[in-house]
Amino acid sequence: MLMKSINSRICLLGGWAVYHTVNDYFSNKKKRPYLGSRDIDFGIYLKPMMGKSELISTTLFKVLNILESEGFQAEGIRYRKDITYKSKDPNDEKIKEESFPLYIDIIVNSYPPSYSDIIHQYFFEESLVEIICGNRQNQIDIPEISNLIFMPIPEILLTCKIRAILGRDTHHKRVKDLCDIYSILFYTVKSFDKTVNELKKYIQPDTVIQLKNTINKKMIEESERIIGDPSGSINTVIGNLFNEFGI
Repeated sequence: MLMKSINSRICLLGGWAVYHTVNDYFSNKKKRPYLGSRDIDFGIYLKPMMGKSELISTTLFKVLNILESEGFQAEGIRYRKDITYKSKDPNDEKIKEESFPLYIDIIVNSYPPSYSDIIHQYFFEESLVEIICGNRQNQIDIPEISNLIFMPIPEILLTCKIRAILGRDTHHKRVKDLCDIYSILFYTVKSFDKTVNELKKYIQPDTVIQLKNTINKKMIEESERIIGDPSGSINTVIGNLFNEFGI
């Protein structure tokens, strides 16, 4: 419904982009799908100096109007809607109604000067949105969702994930990011060496040093349990990443 209403190409980021990047290879190896997410992240490019009239016609403006019309409400820098569903209680066979929160996260590259004059909601920022949205070679279409949806190539998505984990302040979010980082390196058709060589175009060694300082043994062990890989798997792959950057 959302995509039909927008009728514009839009970038999928975050956990669902990782899912669609690794799931074919992961599910073939594991005989189960990769990790999902209750957050849906969209990357939207805004030209730095666009005026008010141009801003009103952007995909961002369309998305915000549609989200509000679909019952999503602003919650901080995110949009939330509680999704209700019916389930059967295994103890007494009664049907009960339950709900879970669905979050839409908007990620923009920057804010033009006219932004605050007409939009009072601010979102996550990621400068890489510009090179993703501005170059078809940095995009991978996801026709199984929509002909209008695309995601970044693996090395750019990996860069976004590394940057994301550095800004997290909750343990479970960091663990999920680590699962995603590991899986992009290990569970994609593209080889580890090729992915890392391409990654070097987008990320500085200092950022990888910060990643090394962020990860700890508890996070690694928990991520391995979630992924279902043997002890030491993540440590080996991430260690090889650090070695490639001379860390």
